[in-house]
Amino acid sequence: MRTWGMNIKDVLTEIEQFGFRQVLDIPFMNDEGTKCDHLYIYFHYEHGIVLQFDTYGGDRVNGGNYYYQWMPENGKPCNSYAFSSGGWEKVDDKYVWEGHGDCREGMFESIRELAHDGKFITPWVKTSGIFGPTFVHWMDHHSDGTWDEGYKLYEEALKVKTPERFKLLPSEVQSAIKMNIRTPIKEE
Repeated sequence: MRTWGMNIKDVLTEIEQFGFRQVLDIPFMNDEGTKCDHLYIYFHYEHGIVLQFDTYGGDRVNGGNYYYQWMPENGKPCNSYAFSSGGWEKVDDKYVWEGHGDCREGMFESIRELAHDGKFITPWVKTSGIFGPTFVHWMDHHSDGTWDEGYKLYEEALKVKTPERFKLLPSEVQSAIKMNIRTPIKEE
């Protein structure tokens, strides 16, 4: 799938046809207060993949990632064209790739290739947490100031919004991904 120029309705249709199910939709107003954008969280129950993206202008994908854990058939580190960002972590006597990729281009193809060459892990195992979902959208850290100001807002959103929004997910999704969330979730 390549989302460039696609209307959000068409994007959502393709995502759902691929097997993702919407588990959270957070509407928010743009910086001018003129358009309603959305933070969408989808989950692929078979593969344990979280898809997170937001919109811009109300009807276009702004950006986002899909997050997953994957193990090659032989349990040993390898290279794959399907990898984008991520890293190997040793879990027991096998290796797990904890990764994420840009959802706007080649996501379906990468997922298919990884499914062919190994298996997605669900529930997620404890690894570094670096490649876990954030559950933040662009207005959570939008700043008309400096890059540093925007990054401080992003750090604050990670601390506050990530746990809040994690708790809004269906319990089965929480259970599937809780071991590798970027921001620790406090048990209540």
